[in-house]
Formats: sequence, C-alpha cells, structure tokens
Amino acid sequence: MLYICSMNQQVNQEHGEVQEKKIQQILVPHDFSDACTCAVSYGLMLAQIFQCELTLVHIITKKMMQQSAGPEVIEGEARTRLAGIAARLQQGSSIQTNAYVFRGPVDEVLKMIVVKMNAIVLVTGLNTVNRTSLNYFSPSRLVSDYRELRIPLLVVQNKMPDPMAFSRIILPVDFTRESKEKASWAAYFGKKNLSYITVLHTEYKDGFFAVQLRNNLMLISKLFATLKTSYNIHKEEKIKSDIDRFALSYAKIKEAGMVIITATRDWGIDDFILGPPEQKIITNEDQLPVMMINPRDDLFVPCV
Repeated sequence: MLYICSMNQQVNQEHGEVQEKKIQQILVPHDFSDACTCAVSYGLMLAQIFQCELTLVHIITKKMMQQSAGPEVIEGEARTRLAGIAARLQQGSSIQTNAYVFRGPVDEVLKMIVVKMNAIVLVTGLNTVNRTSLNYFSPSRLVSDYRELRIPLLVVQNKMPDPMAFSRIILPVDFTRESKEKASWAAYFGKKNLSYITVLHTEYKDGFFAVQLRNNLMLISKLFATLKTSYNIHKEEKIKSDIDRFALSYAKIKEAGMVIITATRDWGIDDFILGPPEQKIITNEDQLPVMMINPRDDLFVPCV
C-alpha cells in the first residue's frame, strides 16, 4: 500500500496514507479482467443512481510483482491504464471518477480504503470465464474474506449491464432479522431509481417462524409505503431450495436485474467445507448480479 494515483496523475508516496473523503463513493476494484470491466459499468450506473462519486482501485499483489519486469514498470503501467479508464468514464458522464493504485494483499487494502474513502457499495467483478490466479476475487474468498465489511458487495460476472438493470429488483424475505435490514437497501433503490421491488417469500408450517415472517413483511410493507416505493409481495407456496436460491429462478422469470441477499450469519461445518449457500448464488449460471449484505449489527444503512 505504497502508492496512490489519482486521475490527474498526482502520486502520494506517504506509506499507507489515504486522504479521507466526505463525498460517498462507489468503489470498484479493477484487475483489468473482463469481469472487472463489467463491474466498472455497474459501478458507474450506481454512482449515477445514488449521485455520488465513482472510485476505481487497482491493487498490485505480490504475485503480480513476481511476474513483472519490476515494481516501477508495473506501477507506471497500472497508473496510466487506470487513469485512462477513469478519464474516459468521466468524459462520457457527469460523474466524478477517481483512480488509485496500491500495493498489498487485496482484502487488506480494500478493508482499509472502504472506510477511508467513504464507500457505500463495493462492486466486485467475479471472473467466471477463464479466471486466473491474478484475478482479485474467487467465490470462496468473496464470501469469507469480506464478511466484516459494513457495506454491501454487488457481485457481477462477465456480463455487461442492461440499461434497465436496476429497474426491477427481487428481495427474498424469510423469518430472520436480517430480512428487515436488507429491505432498507431495496427501499434506497426504490427512492433513488424508482425501482420496482418484488418481495418474495414462502410459507412456514412452524408457528414461530410463520409469526416472525409475518412481522417482517408488515415492517417491510410499512417502510415501502412510507417511502412510496413501488412493490408487490409474492408468496411461493412450495420451493425445493431456500428462498434466496429460489429468488434467482424467479428473477429470470420476471426479468429482474438484481437479487438482494444476506450472507449466512453463523457458519456450520458444511459451510466451512462446501461453502455457504451464497457462494453458489453469486456464481449463478445466468450471471445475474447479486447484492450481498453482511449480517452485522452495525450494518451501514443508507438514509432513505
């Protein structure tokens, strides 16, 4: 974490120092893969929706250094390339676009700058086509290394966004407390983007779970009604999988552009061995973007 490069090519060489930003940022790590290129397009859309800045970050890892001609060469190439991308994005939109280059482990750098840069969403490009060891993200690392982040991760794959990507959103809801927390993000899209939200749930035979689900639906309905969010509640009678995974197939039917899920709070033995359910959800074969929210008591919730 030695170098910071902005779009105007100014370099701050004070080790580990990152100037704190007051304006909210959409943060997009860019390893120059196709998936991260797609992530940049999604990030630009989010910056336009939420009226904030877009920040691109390239992180030079130890493995990259080992395969390069030298640190100065790889850093110079990365600064030039990333600054060029940022300049083209800003030229084609009204969004302030920043570009930074760091050295260090990807997860450590991102955890540090998420706070310093006042990021509200981390957009991650998961390269599921011809993924290499130099790519920043893998499914297992996304669901394990970033669990402590207070902000959501928007996971996208090798598919460029449709212009109406965020116009229809699926919000799967169950009996847990986390279902209420992720509803705030759906409401945020409803307010800022006039997105139409489908609240998806199933039924529970267990009386306690049924009551908890009903309470969640009542609170979510009240929130959406207060914010004048366009929504409907759909009950699926019988599903063969959990509601989050079913939401993927339902989103395809409804031509929705995103599903919002909550990461598993408490991992069991199977989760450690096979990976938690969200690991398969973010790698869905239709390459549907998934907003994954960590189950934290101090979760960042946008002011809606």
